[in-house]
Amino acid sequence: MSLLCDKQPLVSAVISAYNASGYIAETVRSFTCQTYPFWEMIIVNDGSTDDTSAIAHSLAAKDSRILCVDQDNSGMTLARKTGIGMARGKYILVFDSDDIIYPDAFRKLVDIAERTAADVVSVPFRFWYADGRKVDSVRLDCKEIDGVEYLKRAFEEKAYWALWQNFMRRELLLNADFNIGRELRIGEDMVIDVQIMDTDTRIVPCQVPLIDYRMRDDSVSHKKTDKFFHDYHRSLDISEAILQNRKNIYRRLRKSIAAARVDRCISGIFLGDARNIEKNLQLAVRYLLRFPSLWLYLGRKDRTMVHLMRKYLLKPQKAIAWAYQIAYNNTDRQ
Repeated sequence: MSLLCDKQPLVSAVISAYNASGYIAETVRSFTCQTYPFWEMIIVNDGSTDDTSAIAHSLAAKDSRILCVDQDNSGMTLARKTGIGMARGKYILVFDSDDIIYPDAFRKLVDIAERTAADVVSVPFRFWYADGRKVDSVRLDCKEIDGVEYLKRAFEEKAYWALWQNFMRRELLLNADFNIGRELRIGEDMVIDVQIMDTDTRIVPCQVPLIDYRMRDDSVSHKKTDKFFHDYHRSLDISEAILQNRKNIYRRLRKSIAAARVDRCISGIFLGDARNIEKNLQLAVRYLLRFPSLWLYLGRKDRTMVHLMRKYLLKPQKAIAWAYQIAYNNTDRQ
C-alpha cells in the first residue's frame, strides 16, 4: 500500500545549466508533466552565453514551482551548491539540464523513500543515443545496501558515479563540501559521493528506469582532452584522500579503489591518452602486484588489458610501443 496520502513531502529538483538553450525547455517540461505535484525546481544559470537564462526565466514565469537564478560562471559543482542551498524539500534530485525524467518518477521515488525510510533511492536510467536508441543502465541487484557497499560497487564499476541518479534526503547533500574538487569537469560526482555515503546510509534501488540520460558527442565526458585525462585521475586522487581520513571505511574500500586505479590507468590508454602511457602502465603494475586478484577483475573487463599488462611485465618496451599504437589509434577516432 502506498504511503502517499495526506501529508506528502516536498521534492526539490536542482538543475545547473550552462549553454543549455537547446535542451532546457524539454527537460523542464518533463518535470511539469509529473503526476506527483508536490515539487519545486531551482534552475541555476551558470553564466550561460546563449539563451539559457531567458528560456529558464520564461519557464519560471509560467509555473510558480520553478525558480531561476543567475550567477557568474563558476562550474557545475558550485552551481549545484547554489541550488541545493536554496532547496526546501525533504528530498532532492540533482538533475542535468539536458536529460528527461519520466512522468511517474517522483510519485514512485517518494513512495519508495517513505515506505522504506531510505536515505537514497538509486534510480535506473536509459542511455539515450543520438540515433534514438535507448539502452538500460546497470541496476543494483539487491533490496538494500549501505553507503559503503555502494561506494565499493561504484569503484568496481557495478554502480555509477552519477549524482543525478540518486534521489536523496536533502540533509545528506547539506553535509558535503562542494568546494572540494570544484575545478573538476570529470569525476566531480565521485568527490561528493565519498563525502556523503556512510555505513548508516540506507540505499534502496528502484527497479524500473525513470530517467533518459542523453548521450551527446559535444559533452565534456566525450571530449578526450588533456583536461579530461587530468580530471579522470585527479578525481580519484581527491576521493581517496577524503576516504583515508575515514579509516574504518577506507579499510573496506582499499582493494576496490585499487581496482579503479588499475582500470583508469589502462582505460586511459584505450581512450587515447598517449601522453602518460609509461606512467599509467607503471601505476597499474604496482596495484596489480599489491592485489593479485585484480588480474581476475581486469580479465572480466577486457582480455586485451590483461594481455597488455602481461606483455609489460615480460617485455616492457614492446608493451609501451603497443600501448602507444592503441592510444594513437583511439585518438584518431575522437
